[in-house]
Amino acid sequence: MKCNMKNEFQILADILSEPNILKKVGHNSKQSIVETMCEQILQSEPDNFEANKLLGEALLGQERYERALTYLKAAFLWDVEDPNLVHDIGYSYFKCAIEKGADSSLDVCDEGAKEYFANAAQFLESCVKDFPNDYDIQFMLGYSYFRLGDYDQSEKYLNASLNNIDITMYRDEVVQLCRYKVNHLSPKI
Repeated sequence: MKCNMKNEFQILADILSEPNILKKVGHNSKQSIVETMCEQILQSEPDNFEANKLLGEALLGQERYERALTYLKAAFLWDVEDPNLVHDIGYSYFKCAIEKGADSSLDVCDEGAKEYFANAAQFLESCVKDFPNDYDIQFMLGYSYFRLGDYDQSEKYLNASLNNIDITMYRDEVVQLCRYKVNHLSPKI
């Protein structure tokens, strides 16, 4: 039996738009509702763009990055031009890289993490044209390139992030990367 997408998404929209829903069920519960509804839809329609995208975003909101990538990439197959989707994929790859082995030491980055950083950089690069002043994207790109050993690109994006930043939330990380570069990578005089 084919599920009626309009009815399924209308039910989901009704649930999510109900006044005070966050107070009634809590933020994580709201994401769980989305997750459950989308999984049900995807059982009968695995290529459904909206369900894949919504499920990926719900998992992203729950910080389940690896699983979110599965659904975000499935949605990407149907809409490669959606800048927010591209951003979410790049962000998920970036967060997976951090989780997968980007040791706190800037010297150490295992091959699995490098692959995630490379994928993050690829997707985030395509976001820059759509979000040219987004310091989060620029910081993630700069950090990804740094971990990949491309210090020129890293410097370019880290400087851009500092120029566009409203809040100094990444300033300490950028200073740490710069100090590392000076102390470990610059030629000794």
